[in-house]
Amino acid sequence: HKFFLTADLSIRAERRRRELLKLYGEPTPLGQIRHEMRFRDLLDQTRPVGRLVQPKGAMAIDTTHLTARQVVERMLRRIRR
Repeated sequence: HKFFLTADLSIRAERRRRELLKLYGEPTPLGQIRHEMRFRDLLDQTRPVGRLVQPKGAMAIDTTHLTARQVVERMLRRIRR
């Protein structure tokens, strides 16, 4: 089974901000996180080898408004079919 997870950049940045705050105890500017993620996404999508693209046959799951548990449940439903 193949899955390709996506999420809105703003939501991903907010998740990362909370993660960094938990790790380091200091807030990181959300704009900085968004900028770094946008840059990394561009690099990942345009590199010549190992480009980040949805593989053929992979089920795309937009995790923007899902919890980790909901994502796993969707995956399990697909696997059980």
